[in-house]
Amino acid sequence: MSNSEADENWLSNFSVDRKRPVSDQIYEVLKSAIISNRLLPGTPISENRICSLIDVSRTPVRAAMGKLSEEGLVDVFPQLGSFVSKISIKGVANDHFVRRALEIAVLHEARKSWSPAATALAREAIKNQIGALIAKDKADFFDHDLAFHKVFAIVAKLEGVWPAILNVRTKLSRFHNLMGKEDRLPEVINEHTAIVDAMAIGDFAAAEQLLINHLDKGLDTIFALPEVFGAYLCDVPDPESMYFAQRGLSQPANPMPGAADDENAIRR
Repeated sequence: MSNSEADENWLSNFSVDRKRPVSDQIYEVLKSAIISNRLLPGTPISENRICSLIDVSRTPVRAAMGKLSEEGLVDVFPQLGSFVSKISIKGVANDHFVRRALEIAVLHEARKSWSPAATALAREAIKNQIGALIAKDKADFFDHDLAFHKVFAIVAKLEGVWPAILNVRTKLSRFHNLMGKEDRLPEVINEHTAIVDAMAIGDFAAAEQLLINHLDKGLDTIFALPEVFGAYLCDVPDPESMYFAQRGLSQPANPMPGAADDENAIRR
């Protein structure tokens, strides 16, 4: 994809709202394009091209690029230019670890005040996900996925924790949007349903384990990365150390037989 094609794709429906800070708007639309992979890892981003297309000065563009660079979404190389950062697999694993820890802690608190009303709220989010799946609206599906997980923070009265969860989820979304498979979506609905069913009958231990399994499914994608995606990735560790470290487990002193080559050995 050329500079021109990339820039025009993510800016195709963008117009500047002069009532809002321009740098914030450029940051938002650029970040959305990067997270959704409309701008793939490694894609060059021309500040001059952006200025020309939306008729703004370089100052707000540079401010937006600086913020994206701080978040690890853009790499800026003096004399060379700016490029969409490659996806760090170690970063993905670390973000997954944070998300996992936070959502489990939130569930622990939510179970103290779980009620039929909470169950109904979670089931409504699932119902909406089913509707989005039928409509083949992936963006809507993930909006309702967020709504489902947020129910637990609401019930736990930990809405203040939700932005932290949302932050790591947003970074993980870039990886999942690139690597995710369509046939995973019905599984997500089934897993959500199982979690709510367990909460509804007060089997909180089962609900926690179901949540852990659900969240770890996202990390499991790392164990089967197609080679074609190699150009978009960096910091790819060996699968064995990844498996143990990101589940908060201690790696055995003696490696498991064939673990480096056999994912099944890792899971036993």
